[in-house]
Amino acid sequence: MTAPRLSLSLFAAAALVATGLLACRSGPGGGSSPDAFQAQVAAGARVYAAHCAECHGASGGGTDRAPALVGAGALPKSPRDWQDREGEFRTALDVAVFATRNMPPRASDRAKLATEDYWAVLAFALSANGVQLEEAVGPDNAGDVVLHP
Repeated sequence: MTAPRLSLSLFAAAALVATGLLACRSGPGGGSSPDAFQAQVAAGARVYAAHCAECHGASGGGTDRAPALVGAGALPKSPRDWQDREGEFRTALDVAVFATRNMPPRASDRAKLATEDYWAVLAFALSANGVQLEEAVGPDNAGDVVLHP
């Protein structure tokens, strides 16, 4: 896989994935083909609708409860003053780590999601921001997807 270099506006969304992520080799459908990535995207759309849209909005554009995951200004490199994150989002793996540790905000809701669900939501967010990968996104390649150099 070539490491796509993405501008903030092109990427603007990989939001949701990482603590248990490192234990998983790839997402649903796993494997190294564009079809595997598209299967992740489809699964991610379902997980997003059920577990993320309430706060981040139906299309990922953000609400007064949570920031945008899709579109211009989403997933900025540095946290905004009002955000509860400390690290930078340089790669998709950085987003994954933050998401699995913090999203959804309640630990009881996080416990309902499998590692594969987080990778799927990340694939969905990447795709919604125009990023298409040649394989399913996971711990082996998420660090190669550069959001902000």
